[in-house]
Amino acid sequence: MDYLRATQTDLIKERDTARELLAEMASEGLQVDFSVIRPSTAQLDLSLPMLNVIDSHSVLDSENGQDCRNYGSTDGIPEARRLMAHMLGTHVVHTIVSGNSGWNLIYQVLSHAMLDGVCGGKPWKDVEGRRFICPVPGALNHWRLAKQFGFTLLTVPMRSDGPDMDMVEELIKDSRVKGMWCTPKYQNPTGTVYSSAVIRRLASLKPAAKDFRLFWDNAYAVHDFGKNVATIPDIIEESEKAGNPEIVYEFGTTDLITFPGSGLAAVAAGSANLIDIRHFVEMATTGANKINQLRHVRFLKGSSGLNAHMKKHAAILQPKFKLVENILARELASGGLAKWTVPKGGYVILLQTIEGTAKKIIQTCAAAGVKLPLAGSAYPNCNDLTDNHISLCPAAENIDKIGKATKVIAYAIRLVGTEAILAAKAGGR
Repeated sequence: MDYLRATQTDLIKERDTARELLAEMASEGLQVDFSVIRPSTAQLDLSLPMLNVIDSHSVLDSENGQDCRNYGSTDGIPEARRLMAHMLGTHVVHTIVSGNSGWNLIYQVLSHAMLDGVCGGKPWKDVEGRRFICPVPGALNHWRLAKQFGFTLLTVPMRSDGPDMDMVEELIKDSRVKGMWCTPKYQNPTGTVYSSAVIRRLASLKPAAKDFRLFWDNAYAVHDFGKNVATIPDIIEESEKAGNPEIVYEFGTTDLITFPGSGLAAVAAGSANLIDIRHFVEMATTGANKINQLRHVRFLKGSSGLNAHMKKHAAILQPKFKLVENILARELASGGLAKWTVPKGGYVILLQTIEGTAKKIIQTCAAAGVKLPLAGSAYPNCNDLTDNHISLCPAAENIDKIGKATKVIAYAIRLVGTEAILAAKAGGR
């Protein structure tokens, strides 16, 4: 059905049908959560054997002879640094493994810039009108953190190959612009993989602020669905080639690989940035959890083991995302009510509906037992001016619930969409 060209009679009939279908689904008492990125129980089970890798009889020395039970380097043990460097696609010499959460490490680095400045520069807290570039649609956590530290958030649109670079290059002429969020692979929520050309332009930026930094949140670096693995250039190497060795902080984590909040976190950067980072890490801790690092390395067995482990994740995730895509295609087809991304990795599907309908669709789904992210959450301050973006995070639920929830979403889109078209026709638009 072509909703935009349908007669009023057909639209009324479709509205009533969608309402009945929704009521039928709501009567099942669904409780489904598509609102947050979270691995499923089956994915967590993949890493349970890791808990048995080390016990009281294990040799707890790292490959360089360090006793992992004791104090030691804040850089992390060599084999953990090598594992995380592989994950990020960079060199071990650029990589520090610290802490158990990538997000916490991002927070620490940004806090350091605010309080102490970057590489001896002026503390960002003392910069009036400080600003941060935010590609949109993007991740809610990024907006919240930058806002927490008092930044004005400057939005730039995402293109099919990454952020609008013409706009970025214009914005960085302002010395008050101190940073930019980047998720270069399977960006949340668009699923975009930055092109090599965009990455090289980012690496070659010439910002007015010498302490400007790209916050390269490579959260989905190895989270591919199929055999055709997306690869991107090493941002550290590209920035060195461009004469910008200190323009980027790259972050990675095993949160969505083993156990969220109980894994490994890494930051990769140029040599001056690493000296700066080591300084505040050494002030904040007497050392990382080296036993946890050893446990991860022995469980994942290096780069080949990591790749094999991620294929197991993909085998669980891909059918779930495929099911969502198939149901949306069947229920919405080419009717003009919505379009959606078909990601090749990551954790999110992005829906685009008729303008002005996303909030009501989210409310309608909630009433039927399906929880979706906050309306507008892909934009700073949840300010989606077109009110037509909805993120779907199905990974944590089982196949049966995903199927039912996706039907609810499709029926809600049909109901709210037809109501919007009928209202527009009644108003003569």
